Amino acid sequence: MPEQTGFPTVQGHCPACDSTSLFLGSGGYVTCARIDCPQPDAASIRLEKQSSVELNRLRADLEDQRKARQTAAGAADRFRDVLSEALGHDDENPGDDALIAELRAHFGKTGPEPTRWRDFLTGAEAIRDQINAAHRQEAP
Repeated sequence: MPEQTGFPTVQGHCPACDSTSLFLGSGGYVTCARIDCPQPDAASIRLEKQSSVELNRLRADLEDQRKARQTAAGAADRFRDVLSEALGHDDENPGDDALIAELRAHFGKTGPEPTRWRDFLTGAEAIRDQINAAHRQEAP
């Protein structure tokens, strides 16, 4: 691969002329050094298209996940309302802790409440928040 003075060389082939004379040009763009190349910026254009396609796919995945969470949250709220009514709380949902305590008492469960599911939920919410923060930083 020929060396470019002042600009680092890049491995690979130019998509336009199949030359191995790529270098990292001004502004960080991968450029073909051949004077007879029909499209010296072809490598950068291809890289940008791949990045935008991947970003669009990630955004679509994030939107699908948001809709799924919204649906699950709605179902959980409805379940809480039905459970509250079944346990005699006609006017208001007393909250998850009260509902769980009443259910445990109803079924004769004693001792500390299992917390593995809450620990998992807390961990999953933290991971979700990190992913959402990263996506907000990448968004144009």
